[in-house]
Amino acid sequence: MTINEVKQARQELLDGVAQLVEEYDDHPAGVVMRCYSRAVHFARAAGCPPSELPREVERRTRLLLAARRGSFDDGWLPVMDEVS
Repeated sequence: MTINEVKQARQELLDGVAQLVEEYDDHPAGVVMRCYSRAVHFARAAGCPPSELPREVERRTRLLLAARRGSFDDGWLPVMDEVS
C-alpha cells in the first residue's frame, strides 16, 4: 500500500464510524465507536484486505449493534468467527 492508499483507507474508516454514530443516535457514541473498533480488530485479524475493510467493518459493526439492541430474539450474540 502506498501512503496515499493508507490515508484514504483511514479517512474511509473515520467517515464510516461518524456515519454510524449519527445513524445509531439511540446508542451513546462511545458504544458505537467501541463496537466499530472491535469490528476493525476482528476484520483485520480475519485477514480482510484493506480495500474491503470499510465495508466489512460496517457490516460487522451493524451486527454487533443489532445484538446490543436485542434484535436477536433467540438470544444469539454474534461471535466474530461466525460473521467472517
